[in-house]
Amino acid sequence: MSVVIRLKENHANQQVAVPSDVLIFDNDTYYAVVEEATGNFSMREIIPIGHNNNTTFLAGGLKEGEKVVSKNQLLIYSELKGK
Repeated sequence: MSVVIRLKENHANQQVAVPSDVLIFDNDTYYAVVEEATGNFSMREIIPIGHNNNTTFLAGGLKEGEKVVSKNQLLIYSELKGK
């Protein structure tokens, strides 16, 4: 049995996407560590809306072009949370 599927591309509904492994799940909420300036980090609450393989699509929390920490983010998150 063969099936033909046609997908319509809709550019008006674009979301920011990040690698799934940058997200930190704590207290029923997702967070990401963002580098706002060199050596200056902050934690952001993230609103995921879905994922595909190793990519998570976001409804809010990050803007396009922001730098997200992808290594040792849990260590930095723990330090920020302790402040």
